[in-house]
Amino acid sequence: MKETGLPGSVLVELYIRLRDQMESGESNLDANHKDRVCIAMAIFAAEDRLGANITEVEAHVREVLGLVGPVQIAA
Repeated sequence: MKETGLPGSVLVELYIRLRDQMESGESNLDANHKDRVCIAMAIFAAEDRLGANITEVEAHVREVLGLVGPVQIAA
């Protein structure tokens, strides 16, 4: 079966960048912080819906999470 999703390393990079942008720093040590679940679920849902286009995935996740700022991963 052919894998059509994004590589895990790309998803992790996106997650870390969005997490760091959302958090003020105090929750960085808490692996169970409530914002982290929202970020991960938004990324997985966007990838499911939009496929392997990381630019569209990041733009959609930023919109869902209410984050301003440019998409930082080049296509």
